Amino acid sequence: MRSRPLTDLDIKHLKPHATQYEVFDAALSGLAIRVSPGGTKAFVLLYRIGRRTRRYTIGRHPVLSLKSARQLAADALKLVAAGRDPQAKKLIERERYQSSLFPVVAAAFVERYAKPNTKAWRETDRILRSEFSSRWKNLRLQDVSKQHVAEVLDELISQSGPSAANHAFAAVRRMLNWCVERGELSVSPCTGLKQPAQTFSRERVLSNDEVAKIWKAADSMGYPFGSLIQLLLLTGQRRSEVSQLNWSHLDFEGALWSQPSSSNKSKRVHLVPLSTPAIKLLREMPREHDQLVFPARGRTNSAVSGFSKWKRRLDKLSGTKDWTIHDIRRTVNTGLAALKVPPHVADLVLNHKGSVRSAVTAIYDRHDYLDDKREALERWATHIEWLRGH
Repeated sequence: MRSRPLTDLDIKHLKPHATQYEVFDAALSGLAIRVSPGGTKAFVLLYRIGRRTRRYTIGRHPVLSLKSARQLAADALKLVAAGRDPQAKKLIERERYQSSLFPVVAAAFVERYAKPNTKAWRETDRILRSEFSSRWKNLRLQDVSKQHVAEVLDELISQSGPSAANHAFAAVRRMLNWCVERGELSVSPCTGLKQPAQTFSRERVLSNDEVAKIWKAADSMGYPFGSLIQLLLLTGQRRSEVSQLNWSHLDFEGALWSQPSSSNKSKRVHLVPLSTPAIKLLREMPREHDQLVFPARGRTNSAVSGFSKWKRRLDKLSGTKDWTIHDIRRTVNTGLAALKVPPHVADLVLNHKGSVRSAVTAIYDRHDYLDDKREALERWATHIEWLRGH
């Protein structure tokens, strides 16, 4: 460390170097002038609290003179001698500021609320990080305004479409309401804002030609996403149920998939008969995880994700547009009806929470219609096989 008795004139003539450097003041232990590559000069004080060396930025030169810097440094060293940290208040304020930044609060929301309470917490986390935290890196939670939220939503509508904007609005609104509940905000910036775009109940059903093209494209993509799409087409189950499928829930000899009540939306045990093509598909899949059929890459116990990216590739390969993965489920339901499968059997195949059977019948009727469901899915699989050949 360079050290010499400093004067204001000496400091004035210090030239910037390629890297930052410091010149210590021989008149007062620990005081130095720091010169940045850009030529900025600032007084700093090095001191120890216990075994830890700390650096305290006192102020810039020439706004702060050498005489004033020495006085402030001497006052700080008196506090150090008394066992007190001269930066304690400053550090507390800095920590408070850092903890109030939107990305920090958003991460806390995901960890403390979304992750323990919602199945779609990964999607919530992705939306908050990519659409809001990326834009508001240095914005405090308390400084987020209604205008900030509206600007992001307007941009999403133009760039990603109404659906993306609606999902983003739902995620950030829930997070900000959580902050209000915890007393971190008095009023949510989303209060008074309407959903960015009007939603309509979807009626999209894939045509036979589209089913054939999507199957072929999924075949070319292979495992994991292509295989996942094909299993969705063969079973009509929900995306979350298929993506989180567990090897232990499969009975290959009995050609049966047993969904525990904890793994499906209806919150009841659901038996899915597996058609011959479904069993063949599952047997040909690699076992890359002891439990998960579709594990995420590099994540020991996480299911596959990144559906938006895979879906874009599938659309390009199949030439099919304006459809969602959930439309597969509606297509299977419609296809079963076209194959003359009774409505109550189709309901049971798809594990609809609101069945055509009465609530009383659902409670007392213990017959699961397993043979009927198996016949329905075998007929549907045969139909897909026929589509693939035409």
